[in-house]
Amino acid sequence: MEHSAGEQAARDALRKSVERNRMQVDLAQETIAVIRHEIRDCVKEVITDALSEGNAEKFWAVGLTMLRRQTAEKTGTFVGGMAMALLRRGIIFMILGGVVYAIGGWTALAALWKSLASHD
Repeated sequence: MEHSAGEQAARDALRKSVERNRMQVDLAQETIAVIRHEIRDCVKEVITDALSEGNAEKFWAVGLTMLRRQTAEKTGTFVGGMAMALLRRGIIFMILGGVVYAIGGWTALAALWKSLASHD
């Protein structure tokens, strides 16, 4: 891919600037380790906050509300209500199923399935 003379000059200037700045930064290994640790802790904190139970409930509530509204507009309330009930059961089964399977295996997962299938 060919670049115009102006684009090439800008690329060359950027490359030289990066090389100059790279030489100016000389961190000790201990400093690098501290920075990495701080970044890891910050990312962990942000992910933990984003995946909190309250945020998950808000996320799914908004998603299900929008799905219910769009379904009602397109197909009517009756079909939308049935679809939402089925979707709700599916989501509950996926969330609880993962935990139940991890604790009790297939037998416990089958009992959960029977429990969810028998309730309205």
